Amino acid sequence: MDKDFKYLADRSAERIAETAEVQGTKDYRAHPALRNQWFVIFVAMVLFVLFVYLGLKGAMAGGGTNVQIVLAIIGVPMLVLVAMIVYRYHVWTFTIRGDTIESCKGILGRDVQSIRVQDLRNVNVRQSIMQRLFGVGDVEFSSAGGAGVEVTFYGVTDPLGVKDRVMRSGGKTRD
Repeated sequence: MDKDFKYLADRSAERIAETAEVQGTKDYRAHPALRNQWFVIFVAMVLFVLFVYLGLKGAMAGGGTNVQIVLAIIGVPMLVLVAMIVYRYHVWTFTIRGDTIESCKGILGRDVQSIRVQDLRNVNVRQSIMQRLFGVGDVEFSSAGGAGVEVTFYGVTDPLGVKDRVMRSGGKTRD
């Protein structure tokens, strides 16, 4: 019984050490860039301006139930978009730690995809026109044993820098 608790304490110490390593200079940890969600952010800002404008105009007109209904129709989607932006930012964590590349998705439930650097076959960078303008992109990793892309870092800043970091850490790739 005592061994079980000692094991748990050791695992906690390992996690703290891993977190400290991630914050070091050789390891990489990122979330999707907010710039990658430019369209959703733009729509949320337009809805906010419309919400404020109609709220002030309705208040000056006496503000009845029609104004409240219009504000609810605009305010609810605006709040949903803001929640979506925050959720997308915090739901994914991309990590290059030592010889492992991981994409971790989820807050309550977790979906972790990982690949060893020495097993890499290809590292692809994909950027749409807008992603290129904003300096973000998707980095896709595939291994020799896999049938396709196994790990993807969505909307990270400096995707070519991420690719170079993996290449320097020992990944053997063919582009």
